[in-house]
Amino acid sequence: MDDLAGRSALSRFWRSPRTRIALGCLAVLYAAAIYAPLIANDRPLRMEAVHVKEYRAALRSLVPAAEELARLASGERPLSPAALREFTGISLRIETLESSLSPADRAPLDGLKSALESVRGGSDPGGLVELAKRAQEKCRPLDPAEASAGGVVLVSRVSYPLLESLRPIEAFFMVLGALCAAAPLWCRWIRAPGAGVGLPVLIAIAAAFAWESRDTRAPPFASSSFKADIASGALVVRDVTFPPIAMGFAETNLSESYRPPTWSDAARDRA
Repeated sequence: MDDLAGRSALSRFWRSPRTRIALGCLAVLYAAAIYAPLIANDRPLRMEAVHVKEYRAALRSLVPAAEELARLASGERPLSPAALREFTGISLRIETLESSLSPADRAPLDGLKSALESVRGGSDPGGLVELAKRAQEKCRPLDPAEASAGGVVLVSRVSYPLLESLRPIEAFFMVLGALCAAAPLWCRWIRAPGAGVGLPVLIAIAAAFAWESRDTRAPPFASSSFKADIASGALVVRDVTFPPIAMGFAETNLSESYRPPTWSDAARDRA
């Protein structure tokens, strides 16, 4: 009898409009916490831009890196760990440069890549520096202010900086939250015992592992402050989409450090 009364009371509790409103409010709060990176972030969701600063940084350091590799690899077989690190660094620089060049402008880098592979295979690194200098000269970007000086035209590329910055644990909770929100729909067709809890968790775990296995290595000279780089011209943007609130975690505006609260009359006077 007591058991029946308890179940009846619990049933009335779940059917109560107040209970449903409270649960809806909690669901909204949890969703806001889970999807906070997609709601407020200083990284673009999607961006099509020419990465001028990133390109110039990779090009400027190409010759010094080649000189260091030639010094470390000279007369040393197999390559030392330090030489292998320089090899990887030059490879990353070449990838960064190629991502902003049209296929027709990549020929100097193709020769440098071939020489780089030969050095790793045991060849003498003597001609590596000269090839790096040639690539640096041939891949010099065109400056619109000095068009007569010549140079290559950099091409824009599409990237997804915000999605690339998400961690597997964030992907896990985002997928799990979406599955839980859609549970009333798919639970009608899945009647297996434990599927209501176990299946969403397994799918979310699989999504986290898939996210971890992505090949989204950021270039070594990637922008760290997208809004500042766009404002300064380091990123020449063709199209960019920011989250609804384009503000990053712990982001501050130093020019407003001593400004009165925005809701006060004093703040409006200083605007």
